Amino acid sequence: MFITEEKATKFWEKVSIGKENECWQWLGSLDKDGYGLAPHPTINHRKVRAHRLSYFLYYDTDPLELLVLHRCDNPICVNPHHLFLGTQKDNMRDMIDKGRRNQPDL
Repeated sequence: MFITEEKATKFWEKVSIGKENECWQWLGSLDKDGYGLAPHPTINHRKVRAHRLSYFLYYDTDPLELLVLHRCDNPICVNPHHLFLGTQKDNMRDMIDKGRRNQPDL
């Protein structure tokens, strides 16, 4: 995927960039799950989750079929230092390790 400098600049204009260890808040639209939504850089009228685009722009690596996971568990964070690649199994393990698993009361 090739992204023009202009589209990359427009993306970062919608981010409240802080220090490397802080969450960088996405200021654009959100999806139903609370994740940032950004215009897809190459397909008109299509949206992509903002943290995936942030990962791609910063690391110049397309996540392809992998998930882009948050170390900070903040869905609107697009700080590339808070993001890492993983599988769905990795995502579930991360959720359990952090005590975020929703279990019904028995």
